Amino acid sequence: MESFESGLAKLKRTIYASVLPIAGIGAIAVGLTGAREAERATAVWLVPIVLGVVILLAWAALLRPGSEVLRIERRLLIATGAAYLIALGTAVTSAWTVGGDEVTSLIRVGLWTPVLVAFAFLACPVSVARWLAWTVWTTFTSVVAAMFVFSGQVDAASATTLLETVVVQAVAIVMIQGIVYVASTAIDRGDRLAAQANVDPLTGLPNRRAAEEHLSRELVRAERYGRPLSLIWFDLDRFKEVNDVYGHEAGDRVLARVGDALRSDLREHDQLARWGGEEFVIVLPEQGLTDAVRTAERLRARLADHEMGLPDGIRVTASFGVAERAEEEAPRDLLRRADTAMYAAKHAGRDRVEAHRPTAVPMADGPTGPGSAQVGPSPNAPQER
Repeated sequence: MESFESGLAKLKRTIYASVLPIAGIGAIAVGLTGAREAERATAVWLVPIVLGVVILLAWAALLRPGSEVLRIERRLLIATGAAYLIALGTAVTSAWTVGGDEVTSLIRVGLWTPVLVAFAFLACPVSVARWLAWTVWTTFTSVVAAMFVFSGQVDAASATTLLETVVVQAVAIVMIQGIVYVASTAIDRGDRLAAQANVDPLTGLPNRRAAEEHLSRELVRAERYGRPLSLIWFDLDRFKEVNDVYGHEAGDRVLARVGDALRSDLREHDQLARWGGEEFVIVLPEQGLTDAVRTAERLRARLADHEMGLPDGIRVTASFGVAERAEEEAPRDLLRRADTAMYAAKHAGRDRVEAHRPTAVPMADGPTGPGSAQVGPSPNAPQER
């Protein structure tokens, strides 16, 4: 089935695309600048350099189509947290043993705490991020308190700045939590509305709008990489009789069970959608016509054997039409050819599969080439379905 990237994932990709390269280059610059200072030329300056390289690699990985945002960002969070702790430990050691201006290094590390906290809220669930945020703040605050109590190296000006840093960190954490709550609530609501707009409420399958969008995307991808793509269009046979004899409630029950009947025979990246009424379409990426016909035959047999909840165990069949994309073919033409093949199956006796092969002749109102399957009545013509 088609994967759905939430609004939150899209927002995070946008944030990372602009922030990560700046952060990576900045970290490398900080490391190189510090390494040039003779009195601080220690291995600790390798930490921001290595972190900068890791950030840039993560940025490049996130730009790849289909990359897993969550896995990449959590690994990056671990690397960033480790670098923060190393920098904090180094700053504490320097401030404790040297004092004076070295307290500035501790303050500098404290200024980056809100950045680490914001990243935690991006990469982790809110409850986990909240725990991490206050753990980091408590750790930094405890270090500052220890400096006041046990070290005589902190002057009044530095002490005031450290206290201000602790207060600003707390305020920033509270604000980040509030922003995350408001943003996530709005995004979740948007995702729910988007899902409702693209899901058929009766069957729970993607609706016609979602199917059209998915087919257009897959056709572009197939055209770009020269890959096969096929489409199955099927229509339940004599469905009007089901409604007339057993009632519309029974008809709705049948429609709702179509997905249950066929889902297990489809691959993860195939999309089964309700086109409308008793008509359904299936988009089959990476399948040529021969394999798609085999898939359709398997689905036809599965549907005919599936219990649909009708009296006396009456089975429901369907007529299937299959078409493979032609080069530079528009979605509407591929849909039309699959629909025409489906009507050929209806005309040939129902409960069968017919295929429509692509031709070099541009589509008009119907297939005209010698590669076409048997052509049934026009889709617009009245016919018992």
